[in-house]
Amino acid sequence: MHPNQRTAGANNPRRRHDATHTRTALVQGRALMLASYIKDIFLRGELLGEGVEPRWALGGKETQMIAFDKWVIFQTLFMDGWTGFLERFSAQDDTFWTDHQPAFHAYDYGANINIEVNEGIANLEEETVIRPAYLDGLDDEFDESDDGYDGESNSVPATQQGWGEIGGEEREDELDELCDQPTVEVEDNDSLFVSERVDDVASPIPPILSPGRIIDAEYRDIDGEVDANGPNGDEERERRFLEWMNESENTDIGQDNGTQLQDQEHQYDGQDNSQQQPLSPDTDGNDDVHPRQAPDISPASLPPSSASIPATEDQREHDALYSPGLMRLREALEAKYNLDNISHVSYALAVDVHCTAENTYPGTEGRVSRPVCLLADRNRVAGEFYGSNYTFYPLGFHPAYGNFTSDRPPAFLDNDLFTVMKENMSHQNQGADVLSFGFFQGYSNLKRSIRHGPHDLLASHGLATAALTIPSTEAQRTARLKDKQQRLLAQVRGRLTPDNPGASTPFARERQRVEAAMQANEFAFRFEQVISIDAPRLVRRRRNFSSVLQPIFQLMRLFLKEKQLYAGILRRFNPDIFPGVMVAFARVMEAAIAEMDRRFREAGSKGLGMALSEGVAALDRLGNFCFTGDPRVLPTKVMRLLGTMDSLKTCGWPFISPRMLDIRDGQGLVNLVGWPQLSNGRPVLMHVASLEYHYDRTVASNRHSQLWFAELGGRSIDGMDRMTTFLHEVFQDLWIPETVAFIARQVRRGLNRGIRSGGRSDVGEHGDADTGNEESAQAMIALEAWEARDSPFKTSNFEKLSAEVLKFDDRLMMNESKIVLKTRRDFAEEIFVALMEGGRKGHLGVESVAPTHSTWPSILRAAIQHTRGSFATRAQWVSGIAAAMVSASIEWVPGSHRRRLTHQQVVQLVGAAASATVLAARPDSLKRRALEAEARRTVDSVGVKRAKIRPRIDLGCKIPFKQIPDIVERGFTEIRRLFAKGDQRVLSHYCAAYCCLTDCLEDPLCDLMLILTLTITASSATPEVRPNTKGFSVTAKRRDPALLAANMVTRMLWFLRPEAFPWDKDQDTVLRVSEMTKKIEHKGVNNRMLRELGWIKVKGNRDSPRNCESRLTPKDELFKLRNDLMFLMKEPRTFIGSVFKSNKEEWVDRCSAIIKDRE
Repeated sequence: MHPNQRTAGANNPRRRHDATHTRTALVQGRALMLASYIKDIFLRGELLGEGVEPRWALGGKETQMIAFDKWVIFQTLFMDGWTGFLERFSAQDDTFWTDHQPAFHAYDYGANINIEVNEGIANLEEETVIRPAYLDGLDDEFDESDDGYDGESNSVPATQQGWGEIGGEEREDELDELCDQPTVEVEDNDSLFVSERVDDVASPIPPILSPGRIIDAEYRDIDGEVDANGPNGDEERERRFLEWMNESENTDIGQDNGTQLQDQEHQYDGQDNSQQQPLSPDTDGNDDVHPRQAPDISPASLPPSSASIPATEDQREHDALYSPGLMRLREALEAKYNLDNISHVSYALAVDVHCTAENTYPGTEGRVSRPVCLLADRNRVAGEFYGSNYTFYPLGFHPAYGNFTSDRPPAFLDNDLFTVMKENMSHQNQGADVLSFGFFQGYSNLKRSIRHGPHDLLASHGLATAALTIPSTEAQRTARLKDKQQRLLAQVRGRLTPDNPGASTPFARERQRVEAAMQANEFAFRFEQVISIDAPRLVRRRRNFSSVLQPIFQLMRLFLKEKQLYAGILRRFNPDIFPGVMVAFARVMEAAIAEMDRRFREAGSKGLGMALSEGVAALDRLGNFCFTGDPRVLPTKVMRLLGTMDSLKTCGWPFISPRMLDIRDGQGLVNLVGWPQLSNGRPVLMHVASLEYHYDRTVASNRHSQLWFAELGGRSIDGMDRMTTFLHEVFQDLWIPETVAFIARQVRRGLNRGIRSGGRSDVGEHGDADTGNEESAQAMIALEAWEARDSPFKTSNFEKLSAEVLKFDDRLMMNESKIVLKTRRDFAEEIFVALMEGGRKGHLGVESVAPTHSTWPSILRAAIQHTRGSFATRAQWVSGIAAAMVSASIEWVPGSHRRRLTHQQVVQLVGAAASATVLAARPDSLKRRALEAEARRTVDSVGVKRAKIRPRIDLGCKIPFKQIPDIVERGFTEIRRLFAKGDQRVLSHYCAAYCCLTDCLEDPLCDLMLILTLTITASSATPEVRPNTKGFSVTAKRRDPALLAANMVTRMLWFLRPEAFPWDKDQDTVLRVSEMTKKIEHKGVNNRMLRELGWIKVKGNRDSPRNCESRLTPKDELFKLRNDLMFLMKEPRTFIGSVFKSNKEEWVDRCSAIIKDRE
């Protein structure tokens, strides 16, 4: 959408609104409205079935190509319905749609039109200034308005030749009469795509005519001179004046020569149609020039020209300048586009300059001259531009010769011809700045030979770096990485084209293309100039495509006849020198990459080291620079350190200092003294940037981390203090920003979906946050405030965020009732296992603890892998991770669902974690226990001072139990749901257990059973007793506490009430215990757990006791255990230690959900 260029009531119609600093992107709500309007148009009869469907959404990847006639129908329907669209939304007080109007952009990218040189162009004269200098004062006298025209008096200047033919007195009288009878043109206000603009019309000045044409025809009819004072004098003067005006549009100019030019709709640097222009680049004329003619363009079926009035002699002469191809282009443009509705027209005019060497040897005078190659001379190009207003691209490593581009024309065009052309067109269009000349480039056609399109040049892709610098072990981590590396290796090794390996191999393919160009003698140098016409500023009579294409002819004349202007910036080269040198360099790069590939194969799974990886990256980048000359591919700091930049500048040679980077033998050597570093102290590595481009940020970060810790020693973690510091930096500088970005992105996407679909509330009229629903706006504000906080993962900050988000949509975040508790140590253990054992059977991968594109996992994994175990054991790493989360104020983290991180589950971290000072003491030492006790006191004392609080165990039910606890009830309910269509015998067994539990309520042993069950299921990590071990540990994946409680009660009831269950055979529809054991075994409850809890006694030493070997513990011991636990409820630590038979602090942290404070 473009802002209106005129506001209502503007008193200066010529003043244009500067929209260059106005952002034209639409907010999401308005974009949805516009998209809905467009999709509705494609549901109409003419466009139905064109592939644009209502299901298309913003941000989608759907695209559809439609024919031109359908596109015209769409534009027509779009604008026909635009008024109704405006009326609908202007009534809703949204002035955006009335302040902006739509604009369609039509591109004919790469549509080359061959322009043949005909007699009209060959005889064309140089354009000169239409307005003579001696009339400037006269113009100023009559120019009282900004447009140079006043309704009551307007000067009509004429050429010096014209007035000289009539005589001094008659010239003065005629001028007075013409000033009394001005001709006024009225601008039609029918613009569809740009703002309406009224152009005040000034009379154009006829150009200087060629000798032999007299101006008398402008003032006399066939019967002789008309009396200006007669009765029809006014009408006759007006008629002659109009003829004079029309005559100024068509002039004859001429000289002779021949060549071909090319008109390109929009600048494009890789075209199919090669145009040839012979040129002797030296001004002394020693070389022979041989013109070449391209074949005629076959006629195309295009609509006839829109001109319906019989052409005058001048019009016919003007049309004679058009070649058949250019004429068809004009007719096609007239048939397709309405120039009244077009804001700007831009096209590029291209010319190919060929050069042949003079035959100076004896006996070669009659032979065909050999073509030579042309390149731009940097020193000479610099003289054509002001300051650094151009970019030079050296070729073949030579700093002085190559291609160039600029956002403006060179001086030999801009200072003379272009200035005259712009002045004349401005004068013919009421002084408006209509014509402009923008982007200009000059390049060797070798560029087109080796890269028809931007992605064709394999030497610029860095394929060798992407294929050879990532170890196969790293690529094997995912199928996507493995497939990508294998594809790149196949291309580097030429396997994509087995019959001709070099055709698909970097540098070999470029070498073949250059050799083919040398054999075909295709060494032309191409100039391209972008020409732009501001169509609305053309006066009504001149608003046609003839005016748009008019600048082409003078440029053609210049390149045909004034070779000395542009030949001065070109230099000639024998093809054996250039482009022969590029063939030589390509062979060098081929051999170097092949050697690196050989070393890559020999290294096996380890791949190339840092030195060779940097060497491959340097070769790739230098090869890219050789063929493109783009300085951006050479990292200045690194290349200057390697001595490459100075060598290229002074010697034109791609030198790499072996003192800094030696890749000649073996694994190579790299000297990092003075090497550029990142802000975190790590070296800047060229190949890492390429890996991020070809793969992703995770792969690049992982590679950087592997090299940092494996080859460079990282931070030399050799003790607990450095490890703790390192972990704190990882969580503070990487984990928090990346996790905040993940959560914010997911919540924002949910909010936007809710806005589009209505969420839980109505949406505002315009769909955006500032005018939409108040709750959605508040949620967005809360999210932005949370992102900006210093400690976003504090519980208090989460509560503020969730409170606002849940008001809008309760699906976006978990409420407090559904938050999962987990100890910091258990979460730290999960991180460690995910990093070091992720992907193995039974273990969660990194995706469960980190976002997909996060970098901290690779850094932490590399640190753990390359730190010797004598400095940090697994337990110390886990303790350090937990301590780092405490020091970084991480009190909650996003949970995981189906083995992937999700923002819709929240894990609250509980329990004390070892601080940084804890790690400084030896495990199990007295000092360590003292530091742990101090840390616990520190954690307990956090917050405001409170009255003395005594914690106790609160199971949520009064004891003795008079009803089934909620968690057990939910477990049996879930089992009934799961087995509703399953094995009914299993369901009947659970029903029997439920009835048995109901019958034994208020039994002291039933109370003990439920106390043990509620304590086990209250743990944030599911307890288990692993085979061949004594004591409790935790499972890798937490089980559903409710299902665990129901299965645990069922198994314990087998021994408490054995008579209530069938043991040896099924009873009616109830499955026997021997078979039910197999069903429950994998639910997390087994006889090993019941034995550790003291619920059963086992006969024998079998690690996994059978039911027949197990008996209920004597009741007196169970009564004593019940009484002890009831008494210890006032001492939570001792209570939990008695249940789990362990004094480890983590069990207290895991069961913190049943520890309540009471005064």
